Amino acid sequence: HRSRGWRTKKGHVSRSKGKHTAQRAQKDRAHNTKPGLEGAQGTPQANMLRQARLALIMAAASLAVSPSLGFVSPASIGRGLPLRIARPSAVLMQATEEMGLTPELEKNVRQFSMVPDAKLRYQQLLFYANKLEPMDDALKTEENTVKGCQSTVFVHAELQDDGTVKYWGDSDSQLTKGLVALLVRGLSGETPESIVKVSPEFIKASGLAVSLTPSRNNGFINMLNMMKNKANALKAN
Repeated sequence: HRSRGWRTKKGHVSRSKGKHTAQRAQKDRAHNTKPGLEGAQGTPQANMLRQARLALIMAAASLAVSPSLGFVSPASIGRGLPLRIARPSAVLMQATEEMGLTPELEKNVRQFSMVPDAKLRYQQLLFYANKLEPMDDALKTEENTVKGCQSTVFVHAELQDDGTVKYWGDSDSQLTKGLVALLVRGLSGETPESIVKVSPEFIKASGLAVSLTPSRNNGFINMLNMMKNKANALKAN
């Protein structure tokens, strides 16, 4: 007992024992704390970990292998398990083929459908929002305003020399801006004929429909419809 600094007098413990106990408890807490997001919500470290996890998941979701193998399952990464190959849902594969999606939209639908939870989908939309090409304020007109959206949304389209459409968009809400960015990157560079074939049902196949409020879902469909209408107008002119 003396080697630990304890006194053997009955009913009395020295300060050294109290200090030893406190140090031991601190070590135990440090040992039992699992690294990750749970213990550091809102800290820079948590944000970095969250972004790194999301990047891994989206990278895995975009890694296509042969049809017989499927895709790398991002859920395995999210749980810290070794990578494994998982088949995409046969329903999803058939659905993406029937919805007239552009190649870029199809890739995004598959990616989002494999993201394990709504928070990570939000993070990816915010990432898209930050990467969206700035829209000239002169284009933010009444004509380019999307009606029926919870937030203020602008969409502009121009026909390029090669016959494809280029879109610009913006919103005063970062999450909605991410949805605009998803459509801008998914439809830009395509012909009007390809754009008008896109079905709004892809929002359900991507898993975003269950992550968004009904009003944002309706707003998203209104954005898509306006972009299709603009493509039709450009084709007619």
